[in-house]
Amino acid sequence: MVNEETKAKALGRLRRIEGQVQGLQRMIDGEAYCVDILLQISAVQGALEQVEKLLLGRHIESCVADAVRSGSKGERQQKIDELLDKTREVSSQAERKKLYSELIRILQDELPMLYTVHPIEPKAFSPRVQGYEPIPDGMMRFKDVWLK
Repeated sequence: MVNEETKAKALGRLRRIEGQVQGLQRMIDGEAYCVDILLQISAVQGALEQVEKLLLGRHIESCVADAVRSGSKGERQQKIDELLDKTREVSSQAERKKLYSELIRILQDELPMLYTVHPIEPKAFSPRVQGYEPIPDGMMRFKDVWLK
């Protein structure tokens, strides 16, 4: 959901873009120099990217964060998938990094801690090793171990 501040900013920028597009139409109708038209098109694209960043930032702050907080696995996964899809569409590596960083921040803030352990458990497979019994507690007990 777009809040009033974001809505006002986005609409203001879109009105300026609308004016730029109308100017482009006049340039084409008036047979302006191609390079000048292309420069204006580039400016419009840049302005649209700024609107996209504004709305995407708001989406991350509200929709994605709310979905993560809600505990609804389906909704949370849908929002995370939407955000990941967006990162695949972004051509700027800096923008992609920003999106991934924001997603990681949200997940770290909202999800419970999960500790994973991968203990190293020594195994003895040789028939020469006698008295060795592995115990999966991470401790190595070799007191009664010998080689035959």
